[in-house]
Amino acid sequence: MALNLISNPSFESGLPPWQTAGSATVVASDAAFEGDMVAQLSTVPDPAAGDNIISQAVAVDPDIINLRLSYAIRGILFVQGNGIVEVRIRWQRGAADGYSVISEVTLETIEAFSLLLDTWATHVVVSGPKPADAVQARLRFILINNPVNVSPVQIDQVVLTQEFTP
Repeated sequence: MALNLISNPSFESGLPPWQTAGSATVVASDAAFEGDMVAQLSTVPDPAAGDNIISQAVAVDPDIINLRLSYAIRGILFVQGNGIVEVRIRWQRGAADGYSVISEVTLETIEAFSLLLDTWATHVVVSGPKPADAVQARLRFILINNPVNVSPVQIDQVVLTQEFTP
């Protein structure tokens, strides 16, 4: 069984080491996919507020060919709108002052209204080839901010594994 690179994959320990931007947080839920906590991305009624993001950076082995991601996602309110959830990997190289971005790949784009009300859907996606000089990958779940009636979404049980050449 492959090792999950994600720390706190079901958000049971709260937010750390996940990072957020905009209106993204961890909340208690009696209907979590696993455990009692979930990540929740919500929009705000301010067009200038920016996107709502929860992300985590992980070290990657130099010999991997790609990353495999599985996660659970659901809509929690029935509200009309055209929100979009994007799942991305940001490949990064080491630098003297931290990390610099090599590239960012969108793994999946989900129209928020396509998520069934209060029904968890599991998704599995593969990143594509790892850039040769990447030493870190940042997984990013992004609810594009659209202040017009977009339903919040919840994410749970995030598993990110490395795939090696057989």
